[in-house]
Amino acid sequence: MIRPFPRSRAFAHLALALALSGCAAQMAYKDGQDLAAQGHGPEGLAKLEEASRLEPGSAKYRMAVLQTRDRLIASEVARAETQVRQGRLDEAESLVSPMVAAGTANDRALAVLRSIAQRRRGDLLMKQARA
Repeated sequence: MIRPFPRSRAFAHLALALALSGCAAQMAYKDGQDLAAQGHGPEGLAKLEEASRLEPGSAKYRMAVLQTRDRLIASEVARAETQVRQGRLDEAESLVSPMVAAGTANDRALAVLRSIAQRRRGDLLMKQARA
């Protein structure tokens, strides 16, 4: 009976580990896509990020992360814009401030913050004028 060389055993273990991580990445990707499609965006994004971490060379996984993140940001910014129009400035600010802190804010999110600040200054001037 021929015993395998230690190198070939190490190679077999490495190949198995790579195959399993690929399976885990594929499962995380599928779970992320499913969650995002069901309206669970943040949870879906976390799964997609996991897939991208497990298989960092995958352009498919990275693109899914970027697209899902962009959709989530756009959705939150749209909600914040609605809150500003309704005069709910604190609520609007609570939606966009985490984006700014995380460095994921886009131009629309920054415009919402400027709008909030402008509206608050206007409200303050009106209060001062009435006093």
